[in-house]
Amino acid sequence: MESWFLDLLRHSHILRWFGLIGASVRQAFHRFAVQAPRAPEARVADNAASSHGSEDTQKHGAAGILISRLAFVLLAAGLAVALFQVVRLLASVSSAEWVHLVQSDLLTLARVTAALLLGTVWTVPLGIRIGLSPRLSRIMQPVVQVAASFPAPMLFPAVILILTSLNITIGVGSIVLMLLGTQWYILFNVIAGAQAIPSDLKEAAANYHFTPRQRFWSLYVPAVFPYLVTGWVTAAGGAWNASIVAETVTFRGSTLTARGIGAVISQAAFSARFGELSGAILIMALTVVLINRFVWRPLYAVASTRYNLSK
Repeated sequence: MESWFLDLLRHSHILRWFGLIGASVRQAFHRFAVQAPRAPEARVADNAASSHGSEDTQKHGAAGILISRLAFVLLAAGLAVALFQVVRLLASVSSAEWVHLVQSDLLTLARVTAALLLGTVWTVPLGIRIGLSPRLSRIMQPVVQVAASFPAPMLFPAVILILTSLNITIGVGSIVLMLLGTQWYILFNVIAGAQAIPSDLKEAAANYHFTPRQRFWSLYVPAVFPYLVTGWVTAAGGAWNASIVAETVTFRGSTLTARGIGAVISQAAFSARFGELSGAILIMALTVVLINRFVWRPLYAVASTRYNLSK
């Protein structure tokens, strides 16, 4: 794989100058540390210390064990106090509020799933097309990297203006806002998967006269599937984080709020409702853990056994 931007950096004299300056600084520091003169008092102290080295070693060892045990006790006490405070906050949440939190979490889960599906629909064909073409890879990868590095919240006002002009509610529009920052994870991984497809498989598909449709579904999609799963996992994590700012948006002096766990976290933090905030964070964390256990882990197992081209 070649990249004009990477070639430009490699042939840049500025980076070479920075490397030479850094090497010179490291060498000067090393010479100073090795050749620094030592005072006579220090040499006398070293001789005295060598005669009582075994006793000092034992004393220092005992002191180290004592300090380690004390640090462990302090750490355990701090964790116990923190756990007690969290339990006290969670106990203040009523049963009706717990039901509301679970319902809000399910709505956010639906938005995250919709964002992943929408991102997959356009990133898989485009990512495969870019990854299979060295020329497109050289041209498009720097463009995609720049687009992905742009902060998604800066685009929120323009996107919300378009959504409101189309009479799209924030409940649906928040899916688009999530998609702005998470779709790139899927695209990057699909491009990497397409670039890793062995050439002999592509030649075999050409020899058997596969149609473009057969190549896409029988070769390209299975080949990039392990990379696609990685992109899904990363994009899902980004979508859950983005829900906090995507479900509560301030636009033209008014606050647009979609019902979801992200909106609950944002509003509870702003209003200092720490019990509700702790419950919302706990439910979101449990949801992510359960999805990792029962969705992503089985998909990883399938990808590593059935669709692994290295075996």
